[in-house]
Amino acid sequence: MGSVTRSIKRFFASGDPVATRLQKVFTPCLRGDGTRNINIRIFDKHELVNDMATSDEVVSDLQTFLRGLAARADLQPDVLAQLSPITFNVTYANKNPNQGEIDRFGPNVFPIYLLTATGSITSTRDDIVSLLVSHRIPEKTFVARRHGDGAPLLSLVNSYQDIEDDWANKTTVLGFGFPGTYFIPRSQNVCRKLGIIKMQGGMIENLGPLGRRPKLVSVLKHELGHMFGLVHEANTLMDGNYDINSKIPSYSPDQMWIVVRALQVLLQN
Repeated sequence: MGSVTRSIKRFFASGDPVATRLQKVFTPCLRGDGTRNINIRIFDKHELVNDMATSDEVVSDLQTFLRGLAARADLQPDVLAQLSPITFNVTYANKNPNQGEIDRFGPNVFPIYLLTATGSITSTRDDIVSLLVSHRIPEKTFVARRHGDGAPLLSLVNSYQDIEDDWANKTTVLGFGFPGTYFIPRSQNVCRKLGIIKMQGGMIENLGPLGRRPKLVSVLKHELGHMFGLVHEANTLMDGNYDINSKIPSYSPDQMWIVVRALQVLLQN
């Protein structure tokens, strides 16, 4: 998800003050609030959720899924011990936060935006780049998989290059999840995470009304997996192919091993 791509160069060349600030030293992450809460905050200025479900349905489905993770019988005892004290909260707002609100997001906040690359309320690639800049998403971050019982095995994510390549041109890409640098010691980007769901277009093409709510929730689960630090992995919820990942109800035990380590880093920050 490399190098800065052409549109990023154009964006930085535009004189945008936020982009200029991003080229300098990042402000440190805020400290946590002392709770064991993970707050998933869905922002939907154009109320695009209504194409697929009600906002209450999506909030309920996603929160039920997340809170049910600690009830699974297939997780290792140490994973359950770390997961059980955590409370997941999902909220929805039909607005976007301003820069001041974004700057006050703590390490336990996971912002997700519902946007679209089609129609009359299209977000352009430069709009999406601006969103990444506003959230101080670094050019390079990492996703991970479990490697035996040792440290997570990291894979590079080129955040801005992914947007350049996939936002407008790949209709099969339904969303993006950018994690913080959870597994890099003393990283000041540990809290810099962001989710974007690409609504309309390929999300609802040839999809009947009954299939829309579960599809949106499944895509949210997948992109949250990336925000939790998970790499694409074949034949799991994190498979890069929606036709495959949509048939998997939850993260694998090894993926949950990664998730709880990422969450512990954030809650201790």
